[in-house]
Amino acid sequence: ATSDTAISKPAHDENKRDTPTKSSTLKSLFKKSVKGFEGTPKKRKIDIVRQSPDYITEEERSRLRGGGNTREYLHKYSSFYYEAGILHFKMENYEKAQEYFLMTLSARLMLYGASSYKVTEVQESLGYTALLQGDTKQADYHFDIVERRR
Repeated sequence: ATSDTAISKPAHDENKRDTPTKSSTLKSLFKKSVKGFEGTPKKRKIDIVRQSPDYITEEERSRLRGGGNTREYLHKYSSFYYEAGILHFKMENYEKAQEYFLMTLSARLMLYGASSYKVTEVQESLGYTALLQGDTKQADYHFDIVERRR
């Protein structure tokens, strides 16, 4: 069973493209040259490494994980800072000793909590350091903390 109506060809062939050629389009858009941009554009070196939009640097990754404040890092450096504080205390460099004791206090508070004897040990060291620097108010503050926790 054939049909009496002829199948007509479509007016537009989908396989052919009606786009103008690249060179004619560009010439028509940019007939006039802009001052300072005459001639062909030169390619510039791109110093930026192209990365995916979800790329993060090691520094950002470390910050997301808590920075350097991992438990292992805190444990390792709290001991180091405390020993450095003791060394500076013995050399009568009390300002530097106080700096190291404060870093130790910060690390040990995160590791062990405020009621730990290791935190109390640092508070006591800070009290003696403040006393030898002549800051009795600060020394009283640290010794008071020691007394309340014992």
